[in-house]
Amino acid sequence: MGKNILSKSNINESINISKCILTAYDNSIANCIGISELIENKKQYAEKYHWDFICETDESFDKSRPAAFSKINFILNSLNKYDIVFWNDFDCMFMNFSVNISQSLNDDEYIGILEQKRMIFAQEIF
Repeated sequence: MGKNILSKSNINESINISKCILTAYDNSIANCIGISELIENKKQYAEKYHWDFICETDESFDKSRPAAFSKINFILNSLNKYDIVFWNDFDCMFMNFSVNISQSLNDDEYIGILEQKRMIFAQEIF
C-alpha cells in the first residue's frame, strides 16, 4: 500500500486533499420554513474550513426508492470525486464554528476505507 495521503497533517493543512460537505433534500421538505438557513449554515461552515459544499436536490433523487436511499448513491458518487466526504443530514446544523471537523480525523481513528477513501460515520463528538 502506498503513502497514505489522508494523514492528519495533510487533512488539516488541506495539502492535495479534496473534501466536501454533502447534504440533500427532496420536494417533500422543499417548502419548509428554515431551509435557506440550513443551507446557508452548511455553506458558511464549508467556506470557513475550505471544504466544498454539495447540496443535492429533488431532481437528483432515485424516484424508484424511498428518498433516504438516495443518500447512499450521493455519497458513493462524491467519493469518486473527493478524498473525504462528510455527510450532514439536511436537518442538522453546525453549531460551533470554532470546531474544525478536520481536526477530528486521525490516521488510526476511522470506521473504514472504501477504495482508499475514508468514510466517516458521525458520532456525537462535538
